[in-house]
Amino acid sequence: MIEHTMHLKKIYFDMFLRGTKTIELRLLDEKRKKIQLGDAIRFICNENESESFVMRVSGLVCAKTFKELFDIIPVTKCGFPDTDTAIRIIDQFCPSDKQDGVLGIVLKF
Repeated sequence: MIEHTMHLKKIYFDMFLRGTKTIELRLLDEKRKKIQLGDAIRFICNENESESFVMRVSGLVCAKTFKELFDIIPVTKCGFPDTDTAIRIIDQFCPSDKQDGVLGIVLKF
């Protein structure tokens, strides 16, 4: 088992703590390709780096685009009310022309 580290905006950090978000979305880059089932991920709050928590990876779902990923996993478990909102927000951080695959990381405490 490996412990990975990821930073989250406060809004998503809090969603995990409340249990309303259970899937983290990331681009499938070299760093994310190393994540395996059973690994731990330490999430650090961007706004206050002294705040963190650890979750276990219980599932990994890969797709070519986030839109395709949302056909497989529930967008509400990713912290978004619907697919259109999710795509609009994600495109601000991960433009679709820079994607080489995406990853949905299913997590549990």
